[in-house]
Amino acid sequence: DFEQSSNIREELARVSTPDDPMIQRLSLRAQIAQIPANIDAMVAMSDKIKSQSGIHHKMLQLALVEKASSFDQEFAKEILDQIKFPDENSINNRTTARRVSALIWTWRSKLYETGKIPAMAEAIHMWNRAFCPRAASNLTERLHQML
Repeated sequence: DFEQSSNIREELARVSTPDDPMIQRLSLRAQIAQIPANIDAMVAMSDKIKSQSGIHHKMLQLALVEKASSFDQEFAKEILDQIKFPDENSINNRTTARRVSALIWTWRSKLYETGKIPAMAEAIHMWNRAFCPRAASNLTERLHQML
């Protein structure tokens, strides 16, 4: 629950510092989960997460896509279109980058009708490369149902 996770973040801040990037990301993630389902709040949160950089910024943006998709698919697409894929070096060397890439492809397959099947195929490939066989299997099953 949100109160319990807040207590854990506070405890972590006491051990570390409130400015610790990990604690800031955890706090932003909690705020995204609790954000009201309206575009103004989402835009404000989008501006707020710009304080993060690199792969962590992409992960927070993907959390916003997930939240926005629950109430406004077009706005979710706008956020998704702003997310750049990790660079090839990161994809080759970091599992997290492969997972972020897989999530981007997965969301493209969910939100866009055009190119849905190639996006699903790429997402499946990236989930496998990211050592996430269950995600790859679930998406493969969804692809087979579509065909």
